Amino acid sequence: MQAKLIEQLTGNDHPKVMSAIERYARWMLPLNTRFRLPFPKAKPHWIAVSANPEPMESGVRWNGIMLDITDQVLEELRLRKLSDTDPLTGLPNRRKLMGQLTHLTSLSTRHGTPLSIMMIDIDHFKRLNDRWGHLQGDSVLPQLADVTQSLLRCEDMVARLGGEEFMVVLPLTSLQQCHKLADRLRHTIADYDFGIGQGNITLSIGVAEYRCGEPLVSLIERADRALYSAKDVGRDCVCLLP
Repeated sequence: MQAKLIEQLTGNDHPKVMSAIERYARWMLPLNTRFRLPFPKAKPHWIAVSANPEPMESGVRWNGIMLDITDQVLEELRLRKLSDTDPLTGLPNRRKLMGQLTHLTSLSTRHGTPLSIMMIDIDHFKRLNDRWGHLQGDSVLPQLADVTQSLLRCEDMVARLGGEEFMVVLPLTSLQQCHKLADRLRHTIADYDFGIGQGNITLSIGVAEYRCGEPLVSLIERADRALYSAKDVGRDCVCLLP
């Protein structure tokens, strides 16, 4: 691989490629890697490298090929986004959510940091569809997603579970903090005009905090029970289970 090409690499790509070259040269193994090649007036291109080492007195010479795989990488990214994204709201879907929750509960257990979740359900969503039509109902969901995201930090996640159900994942957040944010979200949604007038969309929200080491399914079940408690007491409210 040409030294001038390596010098053009930026960010994490330069140390990644250099580390791979040094490692495979040490063991005299074939090198297979890929990296982003920046261009001054265009988007970066993805380059794949496949090369074999040849020992020389002055070091190691690499013999192989480099291919522009930009189209392939972009297609991989597109397919990954499709598999992780709810098409109506643009939010992460259940699959993406569960992966993130698994990661965050592991971090919470390791470091002893708080982690809380909200389980959210739109009240009487079927009644809304019956009165205003399914197109109007579908338009509510992405608007709800946008409003919810506007209240969250960059490290938080809101995902669509399906239908009119959503979940918010809040790392480094205690149960009390989660409850406060959930109530703020509830008031914001009740005051928001979704094109059908204020007060016609309300939320029932259940919140729960992760217990260190508990199974993930247990956390979700507690949040779900809290959600149904919110529905049982009249909806448009927040309930918690410690």
